[in-house]
Amino acid sequence: MSLYLPITLIGGFLGAGKTAVLQHWLSRHQGPHVAAILMGPTSCSFDANLVRGLLAGCGRSGDWVIDLRDDATDPRWQESLPDAVYDCSHRGSFERLFVEISGRFDVHSVLKVLPAASPGLADHGLRARVDNVATVVDALDIWHRVVRPALAKKAPDSPLAKLLVAQIKSASTIILNKCDLISEDARREISRFLHLINPSALLIQASFGDAPQEALGRPSGARPLADAMARPGIEGAPIETTILPPALARGFLFDKRRPFHPERLWHLCQEGWPHVLRTKGYIWLASRMDLVFSLSQTHAGFSCAVSGHWWASLPEEDWPSDAAGRQRVEKVWREPFGDRRQDLLIIGQHNLIERLVAMLGDCLLTDEEMEAGSEAWRDYPDPFRELTEPREKASSLKHPRNEDLSIDSAVDPPINLTDSS
Repeated sequence: MSLYLPITLIGGFLGAGKTAVLQHWLSRHQGPHVAAILMGPTSCSFDANLVRGLLAGCGRSGDWVIDLRDDATDPRWQESLPDAVYDCSHRGSFERLFVEISGRFDVHSVLKVLPAASPGLADHGLRARVDNVATVVDALDIWHRVVRPALAKKAPDSPLAKLLVAQIKSASTIILNKCDLISEDARREISRFLHLINPSALLIQASFGDAPQEALGRPSGARPLADAMARPGIEGAPIETTILPPALARGFLFDKRRPFHPERLWHLCQEGWPHVLRTKGYIWLASRMDLVFSLSQTHAGFSCAVSGHWWASLPEEDWPSDAAGRQRVEKVWREPFGDRRQDLLIIGQHNLIERLVAMLGDCLLTDEEMEAGSEAWRDYPDPFRELTEPREKASSLKHPRNEDLSIDSAVDPPINLTDSS
């Protein structure tokens, strides 16, 4: 009897909340083991580490997480992805495979390379089949880039807007995320727009990535994925693909081994980074030596929250017990501060990234401040102190690009960090 591994492709633009949707699904899953392949623009495996941490906390040691580097200027991912799919299929123990697509690609860019795995799968009596394409849409982003210009009779002609539309058109399930940040009127207009460009997709509204379980499974009520779509290049006509040009979306890893001065970083965050497409990762604050902060910035908003503890602040018996987990800790360990570091992925145009990197560098402790030592750092003014400890109810400092998203809203107000829970 021939087996197949069902695949859910999770697409969407940079910062739409793809990983958050996947995390919510995994946190509730009580069934057999699953596998996840997460594509990222640099060697920084931020999202993959988040998922690994979640699975470890849930005690799901039999699940697989594979981080795969995508690089629009280096086509090696087109070989690595089919190989990873084959490995998951050949194992034969997974209920489903999730492939989180790079936010710089549309679905067809990935679908066209998957048939390369088919001969190997067939030889082993196994095969993989895409049965759901779930596109996560940032409600704020689609409103600003596409829907509001369309209401004003302006055709969205930027590469970013075209990629957004291409991602939506290829979906069998659309998850409209961050609905809590838009008005009811804007939500209705966005939903109407999504239905116009993809009337057969199942539309689900969500906040904080909290979509129902069926969103990432085999969708009922959504259009079935034709074989020609799942196997482009073998059956059916060639499919056009949309990839954000590398010049607009280069990835840079800001990895430094000295802490941020909390007050200087706070002031930089207050200014907002609207010209950088995406920033995400971990940060180390001098005044909080034990805590890992996660920082996330998109075109539409900014947030910063406590996400855990540095391994260096915990006794060694609390470190990962498996060899792979230990190896990941040792890989990033450097004396005298252990795994504490800045680990930020920045995506955008090269010159704009350079500007932000310079400003972030100014927020790091100076040589003189480093010599003062960690006891002195604890007394630095720290606007981030209002963030809760990770064991308490989650909260973060957030601000949307626009707090008033009514249909008539025309100008974005100044960006400010506001405390929200």
